[in-house]
This record gives sequence, structure tokens and C-alpha cells, in this order.
Amino acid sequence: MNIENLNPENQNNQTQTGATQPLNTAPPNPPVLDQTAQTMPTTPTVPTPPQVPPIENINMTPPPETINLNPEGVASAPAPTPPEPLMGATLTSNTPLTNQNLNNQMTYTSGQNNINSLDNSQMSFQTPITSVPETPNSLPPEPTSKKGKKGRKSLLIIIIFILIMAIGFGVYYFLNMGKTTAPAINITPIFQNLELGDSIPTEPAKFVTVTGLDINTCTVNSSEINNKKIGNYNYSVTCAGRTVTGTVTVKDTKGPVVKLKTLRVTPNTTVTLNDFVVSCTDPSLSNGCNDIKIKEDIDLNEIIKTPGTYNFTLLVSDDYASTSPSEEETHITEAKATLIVDENAPSLTITCSLKNNNIKTTYEYGLTAERSISLIEKTTTEEYEDEQTYTEAKEKLPNTSDATTDDEEQTITTTEEYTMDKLMTELKLENAFTGYEDIFSYHENAGYTCSLS
Repeated sequence: MNIENLNPENQNNQTQTGATQPLNTAPPNPPVLDQTAQTMPTTPTVPTPPQVPPIENINMTPPPETINLNPEGVASAPAPTPPEPLMGATLTSNTPLTNQNLNNQMTYTSGQNNINSLDNSQMSFQTPITSVPETPNSLPPEPTSKKGKKGRKSLLIIIIFILIMAIGFGVYYFLNMGKTTAPAINITPIFQNLELGDSIPTEPAKFVTVTGLDINTCTVNSSEINNKKIGNYNYSVTCAGRTVTGTVTVKDTKGPVVKLKTLRVTPNTTVTLNDFVVSCTDPSLSNGCNDIKIKEDIDLNEIIKTPGTYNFTLLVSDDYASTSPSEEETHITEAKATLIVDENAPSLTITCSLKNNNIKTTYEYGLTAERSISLIEKTTTEEYEDEQTYTEAKEKLPNTSDATTDDEEQTITTTEEYTMDKLMTELKLENAFTGYEDIFSYHENAGYTCSLS
């Protein structure tokens, strides 16, 4: 591409002379610019060049020095990407020549310090003429994934939903739960009766009923209660700083516990009712069973004169029977007694006992005045360690059993009369006992403890 004189005056001079210089000759000297203008403007005004014919064989030799049209401190545009059509195309007069088509660097002839001395032949381009792209005002926005936008939107909705639920729960708790009042505390005494001789309970639930708090946190004060004497006694229960009082009545609703034995005597023997009693216990009794009567209309002093077997009922009372006439039956125990009047009744009794674990076995031998054996009885007493086992054993006793029970001691006693043959079989004796010496010798060797009465 060749450029003719850019100065309009020069163009006019050429038109006036009408001379056209050859393309291969040196261009005429450029006109001298005003010497007062020592510097070029930052952005020179370049007029639109006229249409020129094709130019060939332009001297493209670069001058020895160049002038930088982008002085230091002035921002330059980014390096443009040259369009492909311009790389190998031949410039013609039809190519418009503007500021955007000029190269950033221009050459001038060595030795000339003024740009006014430049002519068409000395101007050339060191880079292809391209259009300089405008500097973008801002960076283009980064593309946003539709999937990412959708995920962030869903997360935002979940967070808002959780916040709404939390606020709703807080409002509900404030309006409902916050108004809930603590349940009222009620303490009601219920302990009213205690059997004479029974142990005094310690559990609060035996004394009161409680609502509104844990009854196990209550404490009981029962120090005034005397379970050995009938009467009314006060107690107190304290729960959560509140104390209530109650009254308990100690009553005697049970008669004495009595054990009797069969009494075998010779005619006209002196006998008392206490001779039938083996044991008699009651919380109110301090000296045993002293108030004993025969229920039936029988005179003991009369029946003792005639040999025979007599059965009757003894009434055993405790110390409160006379003080509570309306409840007298609750203070009396009825017990069956048997009296045997026999010419051959023993005058001496040998008792041999052995306890093995919880079973006590007793053999009783009655001896006549001549020291012969007239009576053999075996008594077995079984003791139970707990109430449940004792109760089960009592329920298994047949209705016809002569066994006696002791609820206080939790024992069951059975008595059976033996013959000499049955005794020899049970004890595996080779010979029958002939007197008390044989009885003592055998049982003591077997570990029994024997006594004579």
C-alpha cells in the first residue's frame, strides 16, 4: 500500500502543475511545516485520502529510527488480532485510510528530526493494518449454571421453611405450655389401724396418699405409736415442706396363739387346764395364758375319776377380753383338748428330740410306775423360713389331719401314736425297747437329746 502526500497543500500544488512523478522515483520533498510548531499534537487529525491508483514497488525499507506514537503514561489498546483477508491483500486506492487503519509506529528518514519532513515514500507500516478493537468497559458476566441456580433456590426455600416452623413452635409453646401450671399437691392420711404387736411400717405409702409429687420424697414421724398397747396415737408425714398429721388406732383383733397336748393320766389324778397347754402367746399377755375355760358344761374333777377318753374345747383369752365386751370373741381362742383316763397311763415321760435342718423330730415314751413302756408318740415339727412356703404347706394339709399350725412361728406340727412294731421298723431296731435305759442309749447314740419328766 502506497500513500501519497497527506498534506492538502501539496495535493493542490500537484494538481496545479499537472505533473505526475513516476512510481519508482523518489517522492518530492514534503513541505516545510511551521517552525513554531515544535511538537505534534497527542492525536493528529488525519484527513481522508483521495482515491489513488494502484501503487507497486514501494520502497519498504524502514528508516533507521522510529517515532512512538504511544508515549509513556498513555494507556494503549490491547493487541488486535489481524483479520485474515488483510494479511496478503494488495492495498488499492479504494481502501479507506483512517486513524484506525494506521499503525501505532511510523518511520522517518535518518537525520531528520522534524516529522514535517516525512513524505509518502518514506512512510511504511511495520505491522499489517487492522482495525483496533475498542477497549471493553467491563468484563463479561460469568455464565451461571441453571442447575446451580435451582439448587440455591431450593436451599433457600428449606431454610425459610425451617425458620417458619421454629417460630411457630415457639409461639405455640409460649401460648400453651407456658401457661401450664404445676399440679396441685394433695397429701391425705390413710393409716388408721394397727394390730396389737404388729411392727410399725416405715413406708410413706402406708400412711398417706400423695398427688402432685413423688411420695418417696416424704418422711414419716411415727415415734408416738406404741404397738404393744391398744389406744390412739398420732403420727405426721412431711412432703415438700408440707406436713400433715393423722391418727392410728392400735387394736387387738386376734386371740392368743395356743398349742395344746393330749393329756393321759391315771384315775383320780389332779389335773388343771394349764396342764393341757404346751404354749400360749399373745402381745397382751405378760404371764402366759391364765384365763382358760372349758366351753362345754363339763366338770373336770368328775371325769377324772372314771377311765375313758374325753374331748372338749378350751377358751383361751388375752388380757383385753374383759375390757372390750363388744369384741370379746376377737380376744378369745378356741382350742381342742383331749383327756385320757387310763389305769395303765404312764407316770414318767421320756422325750428325745433331734433337729435336722428345719425339721424337728420328737419321740415321747410313757412309762408306767413299773417302768414299762405304755405309750409311744412321735411328734414332727417342721419350720418354714418364709411366709409363702409356710402358707403353701398349710394349704396341702388334708382336712382330716390332726396337724397343728403356728402362724407366728411358721411351723406345722403333726403327732402320731406308734406301736412297738411300727417303731422298730422305722428305727430299724433288732430288739424292742424294754425300759428307759434302752430308750436313752439308742437315741443319744443317734444324736438325739433326751429328758425325763
